Amino acid sequence: MNKAVVAVTADNAAKIYGDAVPAVGFTSTGYVNGDDVDDVDTKPVVTTSATATSDVGSYATTASGGVDDNYSFSYTDGVLTVSKATATITLSDNTATYDGKAHGVTVTTDPVGLEGSVSVTYDGSSNEPVFVASYAVVASMDDKNHTADDATDTLTIEQGEDTYITLADLPDVYYGDPPLDLGLRASTGNRVMVFVAGPAVVGNDENRLVTVNDVGTVDILLYALGAGIPVDQRFQAASFEVKKRNLLITADDKSRAYGSDNPALTYTIQGFAPGEDESVFSTAPALATAATNTSGVGDVAITFATEAVDGTGHYAISHQAGVLSVSKAPLTITGADQSREYGPIKASFFGGKKFVNQGTDATRDNISHWRELEITSLSAATMKFYLDADLSTADDQANFTTISRDDFVWDAATRNLTAPAVAGAGIVFGIPYTSSSVDVSFNDSFTQATFVLTGNILETTADSPDVTAQIQGLAAIFSNINIVDDKNVSVTWAMDVSPAAYTYSGFVNGEGPSALTAQPSSSLAATATSPVGDYPIVVSGAEGDNYEISHVNGKMTIGPATLIVTADNKEIFETESLPSLSYAVSGFVNDEDASVVTTAPTLTTDADNTVIGDYAIVASGAAATNYEAVYVNGNLKVKTVAKPKVTGLAVSDTSPTEGDKVTITATATGDLLTYEWYLGSNLIQSGPSNTLVVTDIGEDDAGRYSVFAKNFKGRARRLARIKVSERANSVFLIVGTAPVDVDTPGDAVVPSSSNHPAGEHAGLAIDNNTSTKYLNSDGKNDQPSGLTITTGGGVVTSLGLTSANDAPDRDPTSFVLSGSNDDGATFVEIARGDIPAFGARFERQVLSFDNTTNY
Repeated sequence: MNKAVVAVTADNAAKIYGDAVPAVGFTSTGYVNGDDVDDVDTKPVVTTSATATSDVGSYATTASGGVDDNYSFSYTDGVLTVSKATATITLSDNTATYDGKAHGVTVTTDPVGLEGSVSVTYDGSSNEPVFVASYAVVASMDDKNHTADDATDTLTIEQGEDTYITLADLPDVYYGDPPLDLGLRASTGNRVMVFVAGPAVVGNDENRLVTVNDVGTVDILLYALGAGIPVDQRFQAASFEVKKRNLLITADDKSRAYGSDNPALTYTIQGFAPGEDESVFSTAPALATAATNTSGVGDVAITFATEAVDGTGHYAISHQAGVLSVSKAPLTITGADQSREYGPIKASFFGGKKFVNQGTDATRDNISHWRELEITSLSAATMKFYLDADLSTADDQANFTTISRDDFVWDAATRNLTAPAVAGAGIVFGIPYTSSSVDVSFNDSFTQATFVLTGNILETTADSPDVTAQIQGLAAIFSNINIVDDKNVSVTWAMDVSPAAYTYSGFVNGEGPSALTAQPSSSLAATATSPVGDYPIVVSGAEGDNYEISHVNGKMTIGPATLIVTADNKEIFETESLPSLSYAVSGFVNDEDASVVTTAPTLTTDADNTVIGDYAIVASGAAATNYEAVYVNGNLKVKTVAKPKVTGLAVSDTSPTEGDKVTITATATGDLLTYEWYLGSNLIQSGPSNTLVVTDIGEDDAGRYSVFAKNFKGRARRLARIKVSERANSVFLIVGTAPVDVDTPGDAVVPSSSNHPAGEHAGLAIDNNTSTKYLNSDGKNDQPSGLTITTGGGVVTSLGLTSANDAPDRDPTSFVLSGSNDDGATFVEIARGDIPAFGARFERQVLSFDNTTNY
């Protein structure tokens, strides 16, 4: 439900200017349900911008501020009208005595202060009257906030006793003054006769102005006619002196910048009589100043080298010196724009064929060839010193073959690096004549360092000029630099510094930076890790007595570092599937790695695996923050597949004993080979292996072996034959992986009992003949049986058993093996365990166990 709307209209009101603003009410309509204005929670109020002193006019009365839960309010302004207040005009001083001057009445108003709005006329004229008479006076008011009735009166100018003829007070008169009004009149208003003697004339008109025309004394006699003028009042005489006219010649003030030529010197003349000029001078003035274009900032007098001389006698001349103000010359110092790649700064500050001059007086530690370099830096630096390979023997290689620096102890008080207190405590580096460069790392921040260079990079040349090389915050001050065409030394560094290369615009008088009292400095917020973008090189600090310096920032543009994406080379044989393509990335800085790569490169190739040849592997599309990728193609080589040829078939043992391991190895040429192995006509192995291993060979593994080497271009075969011999029961000594019998036929064998047939005794257990056997019948009575063998000794790690031509229930089911090292006096158990059931007669089993003891 919406609120009902009450229309509120501010009342109109009126007041007189100066009265207080009356209270203004309002009317309102739109109430419902029997409500009226008294039911409103907060009634509206009416305000106006007018005050008691507001000018006559109309002002809005504005209602606002009504608040109620059930009503909203719309407002209509009223008008407050301010009318003019009533004032009065009073006139006084309405009589005067004739004195040759104009007279008027005095006006006052109520309220006071309105006199300026009142105009007065005399017989209808706004000019105040002079002569004896009566004049009708009317005063009228014109004021924006007041109205008044006109005031009227009569002004009477009476005749005085001695004022029939008037003559004005005579002032000092100078040659060239304008015509003088000396009040040459009578009280009746009639003309008077004027007689003038001396350097003046009087005008023959009603104004009777006196004009002087030379220097000297002027005499005036007045004579007035009129019936009302007594005889003794008709004459009046006076005289005055016409003096020389004052003439002031002032040297004009001038200004210029330091180093500029002096401006034209001029002067200003004040006091010439109308119509006259410098032509009255018999000698013209001339100006001079001691200032030159090398005069420093300050004020220099402009004086009169020659003063003016008046040739007419009409002027009294004075001269006033001026000032030449020499201001500072504008000088703009601009930081040179720089650019570098993202990462540590790498630049060169001194290059070319330049050598430091040794000088005949330069000695240090008994070395006569040395010069110092002063290095200024804002942070740690890495510097390289290079030697040319073409240094000649004339450079005294035997004595001076290194670049060395020994003063590397920082002294904060002197801001220098001093020699170490203990020999070897400082850092000393050097390179022999045959080397090309050496890196020197400065790990601590420093502001100034002293280097000592010795060696064959130095030349002795006298009287070479000092040279200062400066770039990017690293300043090298070389004393007596000499350029030698066939020698070279350069220095490079990598560090975070504020570049200090500047261009200067505005030096004058052949001056340069040495004319400054404080040299500029610069700061750079960018560091080695600052991302790609533009950074201000803020230039400040320069001062000069004679220069008004403006510093203009340079700009450091950090561009992307180069990221080298190299596609890896690949090789395949024809028909092989194309390999997975890979790449390597180099060029990371700031200890960054591949984690900054935002888009991995795409690798493509148009290789055809059926066509022999080399194909480019092209990388593209890589993106990395703060890097720009360049690409190095890889090569995919599709190689020809050679036909197979088996050149050899090596058999580890063509006549093995049953149970031995036999290895057959094929030697073949060709590519993409696979091998098929046959025993007779049976395929026993196929695949990429060129080796067939037969472990625990048996009699059924004897026969003809053949191998086929194959690829899609053909196949080749090689044959070998293997004959397998029967192995009798035996005990093995395993050394490494090759079994060696520890027993041999004929070794001494003692059975555990004599309960055995005569033709099946214990010696037959180790005779290497499977057609014989050892049988002991103790087992059927649940009594263990066995035998003791005296052998040559060894470390026994397995037991080999062959089932005999007998009933299977006579086969052994378990064993205990013991060894003795004291001729059988005592035995130590080596192993024990179950014997798996034999699956056939003449089957051989090898039971292995751990043992490291020799018996």
